[in-house]
Amino acid sequence: MNDFVDSQPESDVEVPSQSNVGTDLRDAVLLPGLERDTYFKTHPLNRRPVEIRTQSIETAFLDVTEAVTYRQLGLCFKAPFRVGKSTAALMLSLNIRSTVEDLAVHLVVAKVHDKVSERVFFGDLCDSMKLTSGGTAVERGARVRKAILAACLSAECDQFLLIIDEGQNWGAREWEWLRDMSNELLNIHKITLTTAIFADSRIEETRSNFREKRQDLWGRFMMKLRTFTGIRDVGELRYFLSMLDDADKYQFPKGSGISYTEFYLPKAFEDGWRLADQAEEIWQAFERAANEVNRKIGEIGMQWVSDTIVDFLKNQSAGDFSGFGVDKDAWDVSVASSRYVESLV
Repeated sequence: MNDFVDSQPESDVEVPSQSNVGTDLRDAVLLPGLERDTYFKTHPLNRRPVEIRTQSIETAFLDVTEAVTYRQLGLCFKAPFRVGKSTAALMLSLNIRSTVEDLAVHLVVAKVHDKVSERVFFGDLCDSMKLTSGGTAVERGARVRKAILAACLSAECDQFLLIIDEGQNWGAREWEWLRDMSNELLNIHKITLTTAIFADSRIEETRSNFREKRQDLWGRFMMKLRTFTGIRDVGELRYFLSMLDDADKYQFPKGSGISYTEFYLPKAFEDGWRLADQAEEIWQAFERAANEVNRKIGEIGMQWVSDTIVDFLKNQSAGDFSGFGVDKDAWDVSVASSRYVESLV
């Protein structure tokens, strides 16, 4: 099985031609000046969500890869608040074809509606696929099926992966309509539809209800339940930070060979300073923040981790120098800026 190959966000800044890539590009990116300021504004760490691989994302990637490889009908991930499940769903949709080439993929965000109807359901799918959403339920459904068939034809495959974020928002009727479409795709067109659901803890109630009263839906969509987690210990935090240090994993601009850490702290990086070496200090800063409200860390959501790291890098970049060292309270300040404590009370 191939490794997870990340599809990095494209830079909005035009990268110099290949003949100039090297010293000229590194100088433009890393030396103070207007060009560096422009790169700063478009750095991927300034965007939300921050799309960096974690061990939980890696595990989810492997689980979904196994499901589509063996043509399983579906699996489900439940996740606590703000741990990064939507980011995981997005990254999965962008990257899984690096491993499973014979596959068509689409990501949809399940919506809540006061009044649920088949027309509304397929209208949402049409919108997510950038299709015309007018017409009756039958017309909208036909449009979605044609889009799936076209995607499979383009990918030269007979399998379609539908990644569903916020899956807790759908009830029995939505899952019934999806089941019926899945059956039609298989029985008439020989297309296997596999679903990967990402949802918050409310999916457990739906799943339990289906297991008792609707085993057809439980067996197809929610029989396999996984827990998607945030950062649970220092080792997982170090893994995440190592992604930022490694230009082979994440670099900006594309083709520059400049890791995210080096971009913000080039002199410190040249001296051998690495974010991954800060894992213990960062974890302790989160522990101190939790202690302030008489809490202990179970796991830390990726929103708080990524916001902490981005705040730290931005604050420290102006003071970058050879022999760089972290001030005693620097990580405490950045953890506070992430508003992590507010998630605990």
